[in-house]
Amino acid sequence: MQERIVAVGLLTQQDLNLLGPTFERAWPVEEVPAFNELLRAIDEADRKLEGVAGSTAVNETGMS
Repeated sequence: MQERIVAVGLLTQQDLNLLGPTFERAWPVEEVPAFNELLRAIDEADRKLEGVAGSTAVNETGMS
């Protein structure tokens, strides 16, 4: 069974040290192709999600 990705995170070296040897999949930022594009896509998705959540909250209260 293939597992789906449930989280992507930005960690410091100290974070990785705390996670220990069981944390198997970490790629240094400088080795990841198109990292800036990935960050832009995450930011855009977050803005869209906030817009949807904000409009839902307004609709539920009946206020505009």
